[in-house]
Amino acid sequence: MNDRGDSTGEMLVESKREEDGNNRGVLESLRYYDELLKQNDGDDSIYNITTNHRNGGSALHLLTESNNHDAHQPEANVMGICHIAALLDFTHGQEMIPYEPAYEVAAAVALAAHQLNVGDGSIVQEISAIQASCPIKFTVEFDNTQFVEGAALRSVIQTTSRQQRQPCAFLGAVRSAVSVPTSIVTGLQGYPQMSGHSTSADLDDKNQYPLFGRTIPSDIGNAIPVIAYFSEKLKIQHLAVLHVNDEYGNYFAEGLRLAAKRNAPHMQLTTIDIPPPQEVNYESIRDAILKVKSTGYTYIFSVMFEIPLFDAVMEEAYHQEVAGTGRHNWFFSDSFNSALLNRKFPRNSPLHLAYRGVGLMEASGGMHGEKIYEAFSRELSRLKNPVDLAYLEGMLPPVVQHNGTLDEGSPYTTPYIHEPDFLMPLKSAYISFVYEATVAIGLAACRTAQELQRQNKTLAEFDGVSLFEQIRLGTNFTSMTGQVILDPSSGTRTSSSTLFKLSNHIESTRTNHSNDDYNYIEFSSVVTDVFKGDHWHGQVPYTFNDGTSVVQRDLPLPDTYQVYASRAVHTSSLAMFVIVVLMAVGFATWTERYKKTRVVRASQPIFLHMICFGVAILASSIIPYTFDNRMVSFDGCNIACNSVFWLLSLGFSVVFAALYTKTYRVALIVQQSAHFRRVRVTVKDVVKPMVCHLGANFLVLSLMTTLNPRQWEIRVVSRDSYGRDLETYGKCSDDGILPYAIVLLSLNFGAIVFAIYQAWRARNISTEYSESAYIFIVFNSILLVGFVGGPVLALAYDNPSASMFVGSAIIFVACCSTLLWIFVPKISHQRQKFQCRSNAFASGQGFASRDLSNENHPFGLLFGEFAQFPTSAEVVAAHTDERDHGDLVDYGSLVASRESVHELEEANRELRKLLRRFEQAEHGQRIGNPTSSGRGDLDIASGGSDSRLDNSNFVSTGSESTTETNASTGDELVQNEGEKCQGCFNENVENLSKV
Repeated sequence: MNDRGDSTGEMLVESKREEDGNNRGVLESLRYYDELLKQNDGDDSIYNITTNHRNGGSALHLLTESNNHDAHQPEANVMGICHIAALLDFTHGQEMIPYEPAYEVAAAVALAAHQLNVGDGSIVQEISAIQASCPIKFTVEFDNTQFVEGAALRSVIQTTSRQQRQPCAFLGAVRSAVSVPTSIVTGLQGYPQMSGHSTSADLDDKNQYPLFGRTIPSDIGNAIPVIAYFSEKLKIQHLAVLHVNDEYGNYFAEGLRLAAKRNAPHMQLTTIDIPPPQEVNYESIRDAILKVKSTGYTYIFSVMFEIPLFDAVMEEAYHQEVAGTGRHNWFFSDSFNSALLNRKFPRNSPLHLAYRGVGLMEASGGMHGEKIYEAFSRELSRLKNPVDLAYLEGMLPPVVQHNGTLDEGSPYTTPYIHEPDFLMPLKSAYISFVYEATVAIGLAACRTAQELQRQNKTLAEFDGVSLFEQIRLGTNFTSMTGQVILDPSSGTRTSSSTLFKLSNHIESTRTNHSNDDYNYIEFSSVVTDVFKGDHWHGQVPYTFNDGTSVVQRDLPLPDTYQVYASRAVHTSSLAMFVIVVLMAVGFATWTERYKKTRVVRASQPIFLHMICFGVAILASSIIPYTFDNRMVSFDGCNIACNSVFWLLSLGFSVVFAALYTKTYRVALIVQQSAHFRRVRVTVKDVVKPMVCHLGANFLVLSLMTTLNPRQWEIRVVSRDSYGRDLETYGKCSDDGILPYAIVLLSLNFGAIVFAIYQAWRARNISTEYSESAYIFIVFNSILLVGFVGGPVLALAYDNPSASMFVGSAIIFVACCSTLLWIFVPKISHQRQKFQCRSNAFASGQGFASRDLSNENHPFGLLFGEFAQFPTSAEVVAAHTDERDHGDLVDYGSLVASRESVHELEEANRELRKLLRRFEQAEHGQRIGNPTSSGRGDLDIASGGSDSRLDNSNFVSTGSESTTETNASTGDELVQNEGEKCQGCFNENVENLSKV
């Protein structure tokens, strides 16, 4: 049946073309089927026209041959006509300002209907594949929504309520705010509604809008490329969104928020709403721009519509220095399309500077240069013939003023279509999507008819629900914008199947020589980036508001301030290092100079040199401790961070290894002397624990440096409202070093505890110059510094100056206390002994020079014996000399052997006798021959020979010839030397008691 009907229609069209010749135009099929719907049934008509209007839904006008009037019979030759009502915004505002892109869209809708009628697959190949078996033809009509809800609803109600030419489906509307109420009405009445404009995500709700679909992604789908461009292409993290407060703007803003949350979680979006054009005023615009300015963001994405609102917002933004500054860059949603088309702005005017470099992100209707888009443009340009333009003018609503009168200023009732540049080039960004929406309705209607045939049903059972099911589930064809695929759950086109583009508006490069033309600026649009396959692909560099292609910062420059340690603290820390090093070098030099003296030999020079060397290493940790990224690079700071640990640990190990080795030596000798055995402590005995301790520290430090080295990092003290760093400071990171620090502290603290324990054991042991007591003081001093300085250092951790000073001071005090307590007592003893020996020698010589000799004075020999009498220290040192093979033995410890005890007792007896004689001499009594023959064998350290106290040397000459003067002088000398003898005696008594 369909073949006959189709062949009849084609025959009529062909006959019509022959009649009109070259003046028939392109849209001949539309005119023909439109005339069929208008004519009445009569004897001359070959068709009987009935309207299928099931349950008040989609109407399909059925045409049967005049000899078969029953269209409900399956064998009848029936052809259906689907009448599509398009809701377009031919005018805007109360002033009824004509909107040129709507006229282009109307031409595209008419072209799509014509191609569906004749099976023209030059653009969409699927049309030619299905047309041969499709019994449905298409006609169109256009209604002006005036870009407002009321006019659109009134048009829908009037169209669905009339008796003639009832629609099969609706196209539109443009604004989401208009599509929302109209799709509710069309859905309730059973009419599918397809839009190529409206993007509100709310329209996906099938409970409210059951028969609404679209060939353009929703705002959520459109937001995905927008967020991808800012986050991936520009790599910004702060975006201000200025949107109109209606369904379109609100849902677009919500889509941006959801897309950012899913695809760019680190991006911060701040949304500011502005009233829609019919409600906006200057105060609301000013307040909205103030909010944009308060964010401080330099990238603004605007979701608005209508040129007056664009201009008002951008001019206010310029005055508030949020646009046209060279720092702020504005981007617009799809509603901005053609807002700057064919407009001129005074050079350097606010709008010129504000609009310079703005961007438009939109779903693309196709790319120039692509074969399918060029074919589409070519087919549309064929409509610019008198026949088709006259036909379009008859279908399009006339321009009417707001007072209801026609525009008398135009020679045509329909503007634009007779202009030379009409459809050349295309100005509407949505023209392709509306064309695809028309094709989607047509192909779905054909599939619905075929499905009825397969079910042995007639076209009289055609309804809107079945039509929409075919639209929602079966739409899949290739067009200018890509592969048109709808989401089967919502009937909305998927964003992955849509082509998006970014258009950059720059100053036109056309040269004009007149002054008037020079004083005005036009903008041209350049496609810089294309979104395909979920990624943006650059075509040409984007030009920003400052005239360059350099990506601007998304925030104003932060006033970041890094806190460094002050110069005074740096100088003080380095001064501490210099003082310690000078002290260490000085004491090492003194040790080397007096290494053969008893006071240095008693402590062994090797240990004293080790202490000086270890303290120098410990103090050198101050140098890297003062480094920061102002002085050296980050790599240098990383090296310094690890160097501090190495120098502190190794320096500490060397110093305390020497100290606790000395106390360990004392304890070992005393332990052996308790059994009345002499002991030899060799180099190996004292070096072993020191090497073990140093090795353990070296191993831990090597592991830490290799596995988890310390890094220099910038730490934040405060941030600004954008989360950026305002105040920072540099510090060595402590991440991951806690296990190593615990091991190092355990090793070194264990060494201190062990040394303190050894010093405590030797607290009552008389060592030469009380060395064990001084070592004990050193340990306690360092512990005290650590317990006091540690908490202070922790409290000052975030303050670079305080932290550096406290840390350096702790190291300085530890080094100074070690050096001073070890060396100052030795230097003092060395000077006192030298002075004592000099005084004693001078006293004996001076007395002899005054004829107080053994021959002529009764006290000469007494003073001579006392001047040569050994001290208790000399008695101790007599048994601690160097032995064979260069082994070192104790020079500072009191060797409590039987021999030394016996000799001290013997020396005390002799001293007691001498003291008694001095007392007798002081009272003027003559000393008789001593009866005691006690002897004290003392092994003198200087030569090892025996020096014995021969009491027989103290004899009286019996001479009476001494003068009174000499006697007086002798009495004074006796008194002085007697006091010295008393002091020597007391010292020996104390040492003997300790033993």
